[in-house]
Amino acid sequence: MAWVPLAIEVRRLAGDLDGAEAMGHETVAATTATDGAYASTRAAQLAHLLIQRGDFEAADRYATLSEQTALDADVYVQFLWRGARARLLARAGQLAEAEAIGADAVAIASLTDALCDRARTHFALADVLSLAGKQAAAKQQLSAGRRLLRRKGATALLAESGTKARGALASSSRATS
Repeated sequence: MAWVPLAIEVRRLAGDLDGAEAMGHETVAATTATDGAYASTRAAQLAHLLIQRGDFEAADRYATLSEQTALDADVYVQFLWRGARARLLARAGQLAEAEAIGADAVAIASLTDALCDRARTHFALADVLSLAGKQAAAKQQLSAGRRLLRRKGATALLAESGTKARGALASSSRATS
C-alpha cells in the first residue's frame, strides 16, 4: 500500500485518469475499515482527482470522508482535505468560505517540507481565487506553487502547472479586455 499514492500520481500525470481513479477507489475501500488514518489521506487524494475529472458530487463524498476521519494531528491530511473542500465550495458559489479554507490549507501545508503537496495547496487556492474573479491573486498563488516545484525539481508537475498558469493568464486577459 505504501506505493499506491505514487502509482496514482504517476497514472494521473501520464493521462490515465481512469486507472488512477480506479486505484484510488480500491485503496479507499480497502483501508476504510482497517486504517482510517490512511483512508482519510487517500480519500483526500481521490477527491482532488475527482475534482480534476469534474465529478464534484463524488469528490464531495471523499472530501467529507477525509475530513471526518482525519486525525487532528495529521498535518498532511489536514491540508489535503481543506484544499479539496475549498475547490468544491468555490464551485458551489461559496467563495468567501472557500477562500478562507484554501488559505488555511496553504498555512497548514507551509509547516511541512512536502514541497509538491505544498505547491498543490497553492494551486487549489489559485483555483478558488480564479473562480472568485481574483486573477492577480490567483496568479500569485500559481507562482508560489511553481517556485516550490522548481525547488523540488518536479519537472512533470512543473509542466502541468505551466498549463494552469497559462489558463489563469488567459482568463485574466479576457477579464481586463
